[in-house]
Amino acid sequence: MKARLALFLSGCLLLAGCPGCDEAPAPPPPPGPPPTVNGAPIWATQAEVVAKKLEELVACVTSGDKEGALKVHESAYFECYENTDHNLEVASQRFLPQEKLDENDPKLHNVAVCREEKFAEIKTAVKLGAPIEKVRGLVDELETKIRADAKKLDEMKVTAELKIEPAVEKKPR
Repeated sequence: MKARLALFLSGCLLLAGCPGCDEAPAPPPPPGPPPTVNGAPIWATQAEVVAKKLEELVACVTSGDKEGALKVHESAYFECYENTDHNLEVASQRFLPQEKLDENDPKLHNVAVCREEKFAEIKTAVKLGAPIEKVRGLVDELETKIRADAKKLDEMKVTAELKIEPAVEKKPR
């Protein structure tokens, strides 16, 4: 009887998933070279699009154009990082491991949440008129992380055909 109960319970855990395991491990990369755009790795190319836009933000801050910097920030995030054809946010969210927001953070977070937090820090620094050195440091940190994310995605051979599903409201039981 105990053996049947144990077998039944292990089957339930398999069907329900283990508690605390929100993410399935990423599938192994398919054979062959990584997906490309005009011969360049797809995610590295998109990371450079984001980095270029962030450099425009730094140029605006350097010239004292706070409003321009905020507009460029919105473009960097919504048009480049969340680009519908090459959505770095969704790819990172689905395929990259969790990490801490900073060295003092006791919890692990989805990598996309960490990048969103860095985008928010940059926007706040611009709004508050932080010194260019502060903005430059935040931008450098974000660019480095996004390039590293892109490199990992390219190495994993993640394609850009990511199905972005609308959120489904869960009904209480």
